[in-house]
Amino acid sequence: MATSEGNGTQANRMGDPREFRGMNLLDPDEISPEEWSRHAALDKQPSGRPLPSYALWPNIGRPDVYKRWLNQVYHLHNSESVGLSAYLQYYAIMGWEDGFRYILRGCQTRYSRQTVVEMLAATYLHSPTMGMYILAPVIEESLASYSEPEPPSQWPENWKVDPAAFDTGLDFTRPDLTDDERTRIEEWYREVTGEVPGHVRFLGEYRPQVLKAWRGRFETVVKTALPNQAFAYMLLHYEVLRLNADGIRDYVLLARGLGMTKVQVIDCLTYGSTVFGGAGAYTLIDRTVGDLLREW
Repeated sequence: MATSEGNGTQANRMGDPREFRGMNLLDPDEISPEEWSRHAALDKQPSGRPLPSYALWPNIGRPDVYKRWLNQVYHLHNSESVGLSAYLQYYAIMGWEDGFRYILRGCQTRYSRQTVVEMLAATYLHSPTMGMYILAPVIEESLASYSEPEPPSQWPENWKVDPAAFDTGLDFTRPDLTDDERTRIEEWYREVTGEVPGHVRFLGEYRPQVLKAWRGRFETVVKTALPNQAFAYMLLHYEVLRLNADGIRDYVLLARGLGMTKVQVIDCLTYGSTVFGGAGAYTLIDRTVGDLLREW
Protein backbone atom coordinates (compact mmCIF):
# COMPACT_ATOMS: atom_id res chain seq x y z
CA MET A 1 0.00 0.00 0.00
CA ALA A 2 1.46 3.31 -1.05
CA THR A 3 1.91 5.96 1.59
CA SER A 4 3.92 9.17 1.72
CA GLU A 5 5.32 9.94 5.15
CA GLY A 6 6.51 13.27 3.87
CA ASN A 7 3.10 14.79 3.20
CA GLY A 8 1.01 12.53 5.41
CA THR A 9 -1.20 11.24 2.60
CA GLN A 10 -2.42 7.68 2.92
CA ALA A 11 -4.13 5.24 0.62
CA ASN A 12 -7.73 4.42 1.52
CA ARG A 13 -8.02 0.89 2.85
CA MET A 14 -11.30 1.33 4.74
CA GLY A 15 -13.71 1.40 1.82
CA ASP A 16 -16.49 3.91 1.27
CA PRO A 17 -17.36 6.04 4.34
CA ARG A 18 -20.96 5.94 3.15
CA GLU A 19 -20.95 2.20 3.87
CA PHE A 20 -18.74 1.99 6.95
CA ARG A 21 -20.07 -0.67 9.33
CA GLY A 22 -23.43 -0.44 7.62
CA MET A 23 -23.78 3.32 8.08
CA ASN A 24 -23.50 6.39 5.88
CA LEU A 25 -21.08 8.57 7.81
CA LEU A 26 -21.41 11.43 5.35
CA ASP A 27 -25.03 11.92 6.42
CA PRO A 28 -24.60 12.23 10.19
CA ASP A 29 -27.94 13.82 11.08
CA GLU A 30 -30.12 11.01 9.80
CA ILE A 31 -30.29 7.33 10.62
CA SER A 32 -33.01 5.07 9.27
CA PRO A 33 -34.24 1.95 11.07
CA GLU A 34 -32.75 -0.11 8.23
CA GLU A 35 -29.38 1.60 8.62
CA TRP A 36 -29.29 0.98 12.37
CA SER A 37 -30.36 -2.65 11.87
CA ARG A 38 -27.47 -3.21 9.46
CA HIS A 39 -25.06 -1.64 11.91
CA ALA A 40 -26.40 -3.49 14.96
CA ALA A 41 -26.20 -6.84 13.18
CA LEU A 42 -22.46 -6.65 12.50
CA ASP A 43 -20.50 -9.45 14.13
CA LYS A 44 -17.84 -6.90 15.11
CA GLN A 45 -20.10 -5.42 17.76
CA PRO A 46 -19.00 -5.93 21.38
CA SER A 47 -20.98 -8.81 22.92
CA GLY A 48 -22.87 -9.13 19.62
CA ARG A 49 -24.66 -5.81 19.95
CA PRO A 50 -23.80 -2.10 19.99
CA LEU A 51 -22.64 -0.87 23.37
CA PRO A 52 -25.30 1.03 25.35
CA SER A 53 -23.10 4.14 24.99
CA TYR A 54 -23.39 3.72 21.20
CA ALA A 55 -27.12 2.98 21.05
CA LEU A 56 -27.84 5.92 23.36
CA TRP A 57 -27.48 8.62 20.71
CA PRO A 58 -29.99 7.39 18.13
CA ASN A 59 -32.38 6.66 20.99
CA ILE A 60 -32.29 10.25 22.30
CA GLY A 61 -32.45 11.90 18.90
CA ARG A 62 -28.77 12.76 18.30
CA PRO A 63 -27.46 10.11 15.88
CA ASP A 64 -24.94 12.69 14.63
CA VAL A 65 -22.95 12.40 17.86
CA TYR A 66 -22.42 8.68 17.29
CA LYS A 67 -21.93 8.95 13.53
CA ARG A 68 -19.33 11.66 13.90
CA TRP A 69 -17.49 9.45 16.39
CA LEU A 70 -17.54 6.60 13.87
CA ASN A 71 -16.22 8.99 11.24
CA GLN A 72 -13.23 9.66 13.47
CA VAL A 73 -12.79 5.90 13.97
CA TYR A 74 -12.90 5.48 10.19
CA HIS A 75 -10.04 7.92 9.68
CA LEU A 76 -8.14 6.58 12.69
CA HIS A 77 -7.92 3.14 11.11
CA ASN A 78 -7.35 4.36 7.57
CA SER A 79 -3.59 3.87 7.67
CA GLU A 80 -0.98 1.60 6.18
CA SER A 81 0.22 0.56 9.61
CA VAL A 82 -0.53 -2.63 11.49
CA GLY A 83 -3.61 -2.39 13.70
CA LEU A 84 -2.36 -4.22 16.77
CA SER A 85 -5.14 -5.23 19.18
CA ALA A 86 -3.51 -3.35 22.03
CA TYR A 87 -6.81 -2.65 23.78
CA LEU A 88 -6.79 -6.28 24.89
CA GLN A 89 -4.17 -5.09 27.38
CA TYR A 90 -6.08 -2.04 28.59
CA TYR A 91 -9.40 -3.83 29.00
CA ALA A 92 -7.67 -6.60 30.97
CA ILE A 93 -6.06 -3.99 33.24
CA MET A 94 -9.41 -2.23 33.71
CA GLY A 95 -11.29 -5.48 34.29
CA TRP A 96 -13.85 -4.81 31.53
CA GLU A 97 -15.12 -8.26 30.54
CA ASP A 98 -17.23 -7.25 27.53
CA GLY A 99 -14.39 -5.20 26.07
CA PHE A 100 -11.85 -7.97 26.66
CA ARG A 101 -14.06 -10.60 25.03
CA TYR A 102 -14.73 -8.27 22.08
CA ILE A 103 -11.04 -7.67 21.38
CA LEU A 104 -10.21 -11.35 21.94
CA ARG A 105 -12.73 -12.38 19.28
CA GLY A 106 -10.83 -10.23 16.84
CA CYS A 107 -7.53 -11.71 18.00
CA GLN A 108 -8.77 -15.19 17.09
CA THR A 109 -8.97 -14.12 13.46
CA ARG A 110 -5.39 -12.82 13.46
CA TYR A 111 -3.08 -14.16 16.17
CA SER A 112 -2.01 -17.51 17.54
CA ARG A 113 -2.96 -18.39 21.08
CA GLN A 114 0.68 -18.09 22.11
CA THR A 115 0.79 -14.53 20.74
CA VAL A 116 -2.17 -13.63 22.94
CA VAL A 117 -0.49 -15.29 25.94
CA GLU A 118 2.59 -13.13 25.39
CA MET A 119 0.41 -10.04 24.95
CA LEU A 120 -1.06 -10.84 28.35
CA ALA A 121 2.43 -11.36 29.75
CA ALA A 122 3.20 -7.80 28.63
CA THR A 123 -0.03 -6.68 30.29
CA TYR A 124 1.04 -8.34 33.54
CA LEU A 125 3.95 -5.92 33.76
CA HIS A 126 1.35 -3.28 34.65
CA SER A 127 -1.41 -5.32 36.26
CA PRO A 128 -0.40 -8.25 38.48
CA THR A 129 -3.64 -7.61 40.38
CA MET A 130 -6.23 -4.93 39.49
CA GLY A 131 -8.28 -5.90 36.45
CA MET A 132 -6.46 -9.14 35.78
CA TYR A 133 -7.55 -10.32 39.23
CA ILE A 134 -11.13 -9.76 38.12
CA LEU A 135 -10.71 -11.24 34.64
CA ALA A 136 -8.47 -14.20 35.51
CA PRO A 137 -11.32 -16.76 35.21
CA VAL A 138 -12.48 -15.13 31.95
CA ILE A 139 -8.95 -15.22 30.52
CA GLU A 140 -8.48 -18.89 31.43
CA GLU A 141 -11.86 -19.86 30.00
CA SER A 142 -11.32 -17.85 26.82
CA LEU A 143 -7.86 -19.27 26.15
CA ALA A 144 -9.03 -22.83 26.84
CA SER A 145 -11.50 -22.52 23.95
CA TYR A 146 -9.31 -20.29 21.76
CA SER A 147 -9.71 -20.93 18.04
CA GLU A 148 -6.41 -20.67 16.18
CA PRO A 149 -6.54 -18.71 12.90
CA GLU A 150 -5.47 -20.58 9.79
CA PRO A 151 -3.17 -19.04 8.87
CA PRO A 152 -2.39 -16.23 11.32
CA SER A 153 -2.08 -12.72 9.94
CA GLN A 154 1.35 -11.72 8.71
CA TRP A 155 3.29 -9.21 10.76
CA PRO A 156 4.91 -6.24 9.00
CA GLU A 157 8.24 -7.11 7.44
CA ASN A 158 10.12 -5.07 10.03
CA TRP A 159 8.47 -6.88 12.98
CA LYS A 160 10.40 -9.89 14.28
CA VAL A 161 10.28 -12.22 17.27
CA ASP A 162 13.76 -11.94 18.76
CA PRO A 163 13.88 -12.45 22.54
CA ALA A 164 17.67 -12.36 22.51
CA ALA A 165 17.51 -8.65 21.63
CA PHE A 166 16.42 -7.90 25.22
CA ASP A 167 19.13 -9.97 26.90
CA THR A 168 21.59 -7.95 28.97
CA GLY A 169 23.41 -10.98 30.32
CA LEU A 170 22.29 -10.56 33.93
CA ASP A 171 22.62 -13.46 36.35
CA PHE A 172 19.06 -13.78 37.64
CA THR A 173 20.03 -16.60 40.02
CA ARG A 174 21.60 -13.86 42.20
CA PRO A 175 19.41 -11.04 43.58
CA ASP A 176 22.18 -8.44 43.86
CA LEU A 177 22.95 -6.16 40.92
CA THR A 178 26.69 -5.94 40.38
CA ASP A 179 28.36 -2.82 39.03
CA ASP A 180 29.05 -4.69 35.79
CA GLU A 181 25.40 -5.66 35.47
CA ARG A 182 24.26 -2.11 36.03
CA THR A 183 26.66 -1.01 33.30
CA ARG A 184 25.24 -3.70 31.00
CA ILE A 185 21.70 -2.38 31.52
CA GLU A 186 22.72 1.22 30.91
CA GLU A 187 24.69 0.28 27.79
CA TRP A 188 21.70 -1.68 26.46
CA TYR A 189 19.55 1.43 26.66
CA ARG A 190 22.21 3.66 25.14
CA GLU A 191 22.58 1.28 22.23
CA VAL A 192 18.85 0.69 21.65
CA THR A 193 17.19 3.97 22.66
CA GLY A 194 20.06 6.46 22.71
CA GLU A 195 19.73 7.38 26.38
CA VAL A 196 19.40 5.87 29.84
CA PRO A 197 15.81 6.27 31.15
CA GLY A 198 15.16 7.92 34.49
CA HIS A 199 13.80 4.73 36.06
CA VAL A 200 17.09 2.97 35.35
CA ARG A 201 19.14 5.78 36.89
CA PHE A 202 16.90 6.01 39.96
CA LEU A 203 16.59 2.29 40.66
CA GLY A 204 20.22 1.65 39.78
CA GLU A 205 21.31 4.13 42.43
CA TYR A 206 18.75 3.55 45.17
CA ARG A 207 17.10 0.13 44.62
CA PRO A 208 19.38 -1.94 42.39
CA GLN A 209 17.74 -5.24 43.32
CA VAL A 210 14.37 -3.88 42.18
CA LEU A 211 15.93 -2.83 38.86
CA LYS A 212 17.34 -6.32 38.38
CA ALA A 213 14.01 -7.93 39.23
CA TRP A 214 12.27 -5.58 36.76
CA ARG A 215 14.71 -6.50 34.01
CA GLY A 216 14.02 -10.15 34.80
CA ARG A 217 10.38 -9.52 33.94
CA PHE A 218 10.94 -7.12 31.04
CA GLU A 219 13.51 -9.29 29.26
CA THR A 220 11.36 -12.42 29.28
CA VAL A 221 7.96 -11.29 27.98
CA VAL A 222 8.81 -12.12 24.36
CA LYS A 223 9.31 -15.87 23.92
CA THR A 224 8.21 -17.38 20.61
CA ALA A 225 5.24 -15.48 19.21
CA LEU A 226 5.12 -11.75 20.04
CA PRO A 227 7.34 -9.56 17.85
CA ASN A 228 9.66 -7.23 19.72
CA GLN A 229 8.00 -4.30 17.97
CA ALA A 230 4.54 -5.44 19.08
CA PHE A 231 5.83 -5.50 22.65
CA ALA A 232 7.10 -1.93 22.27
CA TYR A 233 3.76 -0.94 20.71
CA MET A 234 1.88 -2.27 23.75
CA LEU A 235 4.18 -0.49 26.20
CA LEU A 236 3.79 2.80 24.34
CA HIS A 237 0.03 2.39 23.91
CA TYR A 238 -0.46 1.99 27.66
CA GLU A 239 1.63 5.05 28.51
CA VAL A 240 -0.45 7.09 26.06
CA LEU A 241 -3.67 5.87 27.65
CA ARG A 242 -2.55 6.93 31.10
CA LEU A 243 -1.07 10.22 29.78
CA ASN A 244 2.38 9.49 31.19
CA ALA A 245 4.72 11.88 29.39
CA ASP A 246 7.97 10.28 30.57
CA GLY A 247 6.74 6.81 29.65
CA ILE A 248 5.64 8.02 26.23
CA ARG A 249 9.10 9.39 25.50
CA ASP A 250 10.88 6.32 26.85
CA TYR A 251 8.83 3.98 24.68
CA VAL A 252 8.90 6.07 21.52
CA LEU A 253 12.67 5.83 21.82
CA LEU A 254 12.41 2.08 22.47
CA ALA A 255 10.03 1.57 19.54
CA ARG A 256 12.36 3.45 17.22
CA GLY A 257 15.38 1.56 18.53
CA LEU A 258 13.67 -1.78 17.96
CA GLY A 259 12.92 -0.91 14.35
CA MET A 260 9.36 0.38 14.25
CA THR A 261 8.74 2.89 11.50
CA LYS A 262 7.69 6.47 12.13
CA VAL A 263 4.24 5.74 10.66
CA GLN A 264 3.79 2.77 12.99
CA VAL A 265 4.76 4.83 16.03
CA ILE A 266 2.45 7.69 15.06
CA ASP A 267 -0.39 5.25 14.53
CA CYS A 268 0.18 3.84 18.02
CA LEU A 269 0.20 7.33 19.52
CA THR A 270 -2.97 8.25 17.64
CA TYR A 271 -4.75 4.98 18.36
CA GLY A 272 -4.12 5.30 22.06
CA SER A 273 -5.10 8.94 22.45
CA THR A 274 -8.20 9.10 20.24
CA VAL A 275 -10.42 6.93 22.39
CA PHE A 276 -9.62 8.25 25.85
CA GLY A 277 -7.23 11.17 25.71
CA GLY A 278 -8.66 13.58 23.16
CA ALA A 279 -7.09 16.92 22.31
CA GLY A 280 -5.18 17.16 25.58
CA ALA A 281 -3.46 13.86 24.89
CA TYR A 282 -2.32 15.04 21.47
CA THR A 283 -0.93 18.21 23.01
CA LEU A 284 0.94 16.15 25.60
CA ILE A 285 2.35 13.92 22.85
CA ASP A 286 3.46 16.92 20.81
CA ARG A 287 5.17 18.50 23.81
CA THR A 288 6.80 15.21 24.84
CA VAL A 289 7.95 13.61 21.59
CA GLY A 290 7.20 16.18 18.89
CA ASP A 291 10.91 16.88 18.56
CA LEU A 292 11.70 13.19 18.08
CA LEU A 293 9.01 12.77 15.43
CA ARG A 294 10.01 15.89 13.49
CA GLU A 295 13.67 14.87 13.44
CA TRP A 296 12.91 11.22 12.54
